[in-house]
Amino acid sequence: MKMQLYFFSAATISFVLFLLMVLSFYIGTRLAHRKKMRQVEDDEKTSSSLVGAVFALSAFVLGFAFSMSASRYDAKRNIVVQEANNIGTALLRADLYPDSIRNIIRPLFKEYIETRVDYYNIKADTAALNESLSKANAISAKIWQEAIGHFNRTGAFVPVNNMLPALNAMIDITTTSHQQLYAVVPESILMMLFILTLTSAFLAGYSNKKGHVDWPIAVGFCLLSSLVIYCTLDLDRPNRGLITLDKAKQAIVELRKNF
Repeated sequence: MKMQLYFFSAATISFVLFLLMVLSFYIGTRLAHRKKMRQVEDDEKTSSSLVGAVFALSAFVLGFAFSMSASRYDAKRNIVVQEANNIGTALLRADLYPDSIRNIIRPLFKEYIETRVDYYNIKADTAALNESLSKANAISAKIWQEAIGHFNRTGAFVPVNNMLPALNAMIDITTTSHQQLYAVVPESILMMLFILTLTSAFLAGYSNKKGHVDWPIAVGFCLLSSLVIYCTLDLDRPNRGLITLDKAKQAIVELRKNF
C-alpha cells in the first residue's frame, strides 16, 4: 500500500477531490435543511467557532504540505544541476589521459550522458527508472575500470588522482537523484489533507442556515481548493505534470555539445 497516490496524476486526484468536495457541501446543506432546528445565539457562536477551527486546521495542513512540496522540488532541481556539473567535471578530466585511453573513455561518457537524459525523460515507471539507473551504473563502472586500469599499467598518478574523485561524485549523485525522486510528501499527510478538505466542505454546507445556497460561490470555493492542492501535488512530482524540471534537465542535455 506504499506510495499508492504517487502513481495517480495530480490532475486526476484534484478532479476527484473537487467532485467529492461539491458532494460533501451538498450533503452538508441537505442535512442542515432536514434538521430544521432553531439554535440559540450561544450555540450558533459555538458552531461557528468549531467550523472556523476546522477551516484553520485545513489551511495549516495545506500550507505545511505545500511547503514540503516546494522544498523537495528545489532539492530535486539542485541535484539535477549538480549532476550535470559532476559529469562535466569528470568529462573534462578525461583529457588528462593519453589519446589511447581518452578515445575509449569519451564514447563511454557520451553513452552515459544519453542514458541519464533518457532517465530524466521517464515518467512514473518504476521498472524503467530502475533499468535506466542500472544501465548508467554499468557504463560508469566501465569508465572507472578504464581510469584505474591505466594507473595499474603505467603508474601515472596525476590523471587518476584527478579523475577518480570526479567519477566518484558523478556515480554517487545518481543514487541521490534516484532516492530524491521518491522523496515526496508522505501519503499520511496527504490523506489527512484530503479528509480535512472534505470535512471543511461538508461543514460549510452544514453551517448554512439561510436555506438558500449560492452555488457559484460554493463551487468556486471547491474549485480553488482543488487547484491549490493540484499545485501542491504537481510540485511534488516534477518528473511529470505542468511543473517540471525541464530547465534543470537542460544542463545535462547541454553536455552533448562536448562531442
